[in-house]
Amino acid sequence: MDKDELSIKLQRARIPGAEKLAKGIFDARRKKPKQEFEDYRDVVKSVKNLGDQTIKLGDKTILTIIDEWSRS
Repeated sequence: MDKDELSIKLQRARIPGAEKLAKGIFDARRKKPKQEFEDYRDVVKSVKNLGDQTIKLGDKTILTIIDEWSRS
């Protein structure tokens, strides 16, 4: 999905800083050789350090996002 779709999905999952986070995830994915994540571990590894002081992006938040999206 593109950056805007990603931002909307993050907002629906009630993730703080969804717009900024979507940009970080989108950019991290574009840096991959095939421009996609290999698996969930790759997602966690690639986006774990995207958070800043206003966005707490730990394992729990990442798993919440994945869990929420797997239901939709």
